[in-house]
Amino acid sequence: MLLPLTIDNIIDGKAYAILLDNISFDASLGGKLDAYLRLPAPGGKDTLYFQALNVPFTPGGADYQNARLKLACDAPLRLNNIAQLKVLADDQTYVEWDCNGFSRLRIGAEIEFCRNVLVPYDGATLKPLPDSMRLKATLQSAITNWDGFTMGLTFSHPFGINEDGRFVFRAEDAYIDMSDTQTPEDLQFPENYPFSDVQSRNLWRAFT
Repeated sequence: MLLPLTIDNIIDGKAYAILLDNISFDASLGGKLDAYLRLPAPGGKDTLYFQALNVPFTPGGADYQNARLKLACDAPLRLNNIAQLKVLADDQTYVEWDCNGFSRLRIGAEIEFCRNVLVPYDGATLKPLPDSMRLKATLQSAITNWDGFTMGLTFSHPFGINEDGRFVFRAEDAYIDMSDTQTPEDLQFPENYPFSDVQSRNLWRAFT
């Protein structure tokens, strides 16, 4: 048998290939294998690598529920000039798969914003936090299309655009929208916001 074996699956026009390697068989203990997935990040400049080692399997298949592919370490990804997304290698980040291959990605991550754009404030005193502190937002979601997604955000602190304290914001029901095909269903834009049609609305990308 020539290794690695590949299980291909196409979801929303995107191909996902899970590689199976180091396959072994034991008459008393059953079979074991290692599974890997290389997942390019949105924009194609970075790549996430997932793995599941020593996955037990039988003629009926693998124990997919307990064989999720996970990150080996945190993965920082540049979103734009003001924010970095760090995918966390914890229990909230994994790839689900089955005999058909890739099923979906669940992601746990945090976004860190440049301090010269957004300044974090203490929630009790409404004073700027020390210079070493950065505003962060966390997110957790299950997605099937990694190239275009929308997720809810939870911000770590109130924030302002500078340190003078005149305008301090608390963000609730915030989102990151990286999709060209949809926007969050309950997202409401200001009246007379310049969208020419539904497609223009869907192409809009931003933090909201």
